[in-house]
Amino acid sequence: MTVAHDGPVTTIVIDRRDKLNALTLPMLAELESCLDDVAASPACAVLVRTGGNRVFCVGADIRAFSRLSAADMWRRWITAGHRVFDRLARLPQPTIAVVDGLAVGGGLELALACDLRIAHSRAAFGLPETGLGTIPGWGGTERLTRLVGASRAKELILTRRRIDAVTALHWGPNSSSTRPRAVRRPPPWKPSPAASPRTPRTSPKGSTPS
Repeated sequence: MTVAHDGPVTTIVIDRRDKLNALTLPMLAELESCLDDVAASPACAVLVRTGGNRVFCVGADIRAFSRLSAADMWRRWITAGHRVFDRLARLPQPTIAVVDGLAVGGGLELALACDLRIAHSRAAFGLPETGLGTIPGWGGTERLTRLVGASRAKELILTRRRIDAVTALHWGPNSSSTRPRAVRRPPPWKPSPAASPRTPRTSPKGSTPS
């Protein structure tokens, strides 16, 4: 996991491309540490992206959590994911998920925890957890429902339907869909003249419903 700063924009890159960017408990802990650092930084916007160019994130590493008992699954895995994704959602800076491939399960939940989602035209989205005998466990049920409404959220969760970037833009999860070249570059973001490391800033996120 890397954190890069480019003027007012900070980019967090989660890179485990050989495992389709599947998330483990150590990776969640590392992401939480990065978010704490970013929250205290003068960054005006935060991009969240992943390694590779075909898969955004397939969510939790199934091999890692399948070895846990039901009690440990709740105490460790579910609790950690909720805490870290809530931390991402509460960042004072606007957050943008750059989705340039498949985002399913916890990968979609990661994107939903951001304020905005910019998707590559090849991106696809889904919550397949019911096929594993479980439900989305990192806040996806609540955040997806707020964005697309209860009926469409139930359709995605109960039927495990996977939708493309155009449908996601129409339904609401995506903020925009863009061309391949454009998704590789961060969107223009100019800080307010008053926004500086020595000047307290009030986040506009507090004035909009989550």
